[in-house]
Amino acid sequence: MKSSQKKLKGLTRRKRKHLEDSNTYIAYNKQIRDFRRGYSIPIIAAKTHHSISRITGDLEDEHYLELASKLPMSSEEHVRFVEEKLSQKESTDAMMRLILKSKGAKGSVDGVLRGLFSDDVMYHYNLEGRKEKKSLLKLKCVGLVFDIFPDKDKNSIYGELRRFVALSHNRYKQKKHKLRAKLI
Repeated sequence: MKSSQKKLKGLTRRKRKHLEDSNTYIAYNKQIRDFRRGYSIPIIAAKTHHSISRITGDLEDEHYLELASKLPMSSEEHVRFVEEKLSQKESTDAMMRLILKSKGAKGSVDGVLRGLFSDDVMYHYNLEGRKEKKSLLKLKCVGLVFDIFPDKDKNSIYGELRRFVALSHNRYKQKKHKLRAKLI
């Protein structure tokens, strides 16, 4: 009980410190309300970040909208376009915000990758680039996925990437099989 009281005390101190900025003040009030309701700190931090971004309008800029229009990437041209854009710092920051948004408070690697790639594109990729397919690990946007999950071990992320690729290939084959069955 004492640790939760300390956290609440720290939140109220931060609130008093940032009284000048009304948007931050609103976000801290929301954070304190959520904490009193029993939400954990990581969930509160993600919600607060989203609230501040929405209030101040940081989420919407030219790079963000341009990249968001290409997601989930459904063709090889979209993949090349996004990879080209990620060479710019502003576009990389915008992609990080997009991935964070798709991750949410309790996001998974699978959910983030499904937001990035369609099954039609994923059929032409595998993790290492074997069997005449392209390597998923060489893509810059997949490198950003590792940065989004700092609390996870790199090997567990690799395992989740492998699982995502396998499931995506299976979904693509099932879709193709259903189309053939309809034609017959």
